[in-house]
Order: sequence, then structure tokens, then C-alpha cells
Amino acid sequence: MSRTDFLLSFTDADGFRLVRVGIPEFVDITRLSVAASKYLSMFVDDRPIVVINDATELKDLQQPVQDVLIAMLRRNVTRPTFVGSGVDHAGGRAT
Repeated sequence: MSRTDFLLSFTDADGFRLVRVGIPEFVDITRLSVAASKYLSMFVDDRPIVVINDATELKDLQQPVQDVLIAMLRRNVTRPTFVGSGVDHAGGRAT
């Protein structure tokens, strides 16, 4: 993964959709809209959805990026198929 690219994937299994998000070391606000569009397209499904976010490489989160990510999170929790999400931000390191 380049230092500014999100890794986005999903797996459908056992009646649910697992969405995986790899958050890059540096989030480029100019590229965030492309990642957001791909991410939101993964929610076009009737199965229950669980999201796992890997933010272990993230070094800095600027306020405009925080605003977009918070808006997306708020949108997720209003979806009837959304079950929950988790974030790994320490990567096993002490915080």
C-alpha cells in the first residue's frame, strides 16, 4: 500500500458481509473522496455488515479528514444492516 492509499475489501460469508479497511499512514484529503465512494459501494447489500478498520499505520489525522471519517461513521450506524465495527489503532503497541 502506498503511504496515502486505502485498502478496501469485503468478504461475504455465513450470511453477513465483512468489510475490511486499511487506513494509510497519511490520508490525502484530495484522494479521500475516491476511497469514500468505493467504501460506500460495499454497503449496497441486504446482509448484516461488520467493519474492521486497520489504522495501525496512521501517523496523522488532520481535522478535515476527521470530519469526513466521522460523517461516514455516523452514516454507517444509521443503516439497518450495520451490525458494528472495530478499529485497531495501536497494532499491538502500547498507546
